[in-house]
Formats: sequence, structure tokens, C-alpha cells
Amino acid sequence: MVKRFGFHVLGRHSLAMFLMDERENPAVVQAIMRHAKMDMTLYYSHSNRKAKRAAQEKVAERLVPVAMREPMRVRQLALVQ
Repeated sequence: MVKRFGFHVLGRHSLAMFLMDERENPAVVQAIMRHAKMDMTLYYSHSNRKAKRAAQEKVAERLVPVAMREPMRVRQLALVQ
């Protein structure tokens, strides 16, 4: 079975993703998309890996002092290779 592809997927999903990637206020995106519930707006926005990584970095900056973060990153890179 082939999923439908058209304006709805291309237009609405892309618009929501673009606005959320640009860090627009979710309430504003909800209003633009004319969704009654925030759940639907978040469904359409498909959070991406880049945004998730940026959020994780912000948490790390607040919780872990800078002096400790660099050695941790070096160890992570060594484990990956």
C-alpha cells in the first residue's frame, strides 16, 4: 500500500517543522496551524535530532562545569572509534 503524498504532508507538516526548527513559540505555531490542542501541533512538528542534541547540550552546560565537560567529550570520542 502506498501512502498518500500531497499538499497536506508537504505543506502542513513542513510548515510546522520549519517553524519549530526556527524556535518559534509552540503556541504561535498552534495558532497558525489552527489546532485545538497542542498535542496535534507537536505531532505535526516532528522534532529533529539536531534540536534534540542542542537541548541536551543546554542541559549539560547547566549541570556540568566546563572543565569537566571537555575530558568527558574526549572519552566519548575514544569509545566511539
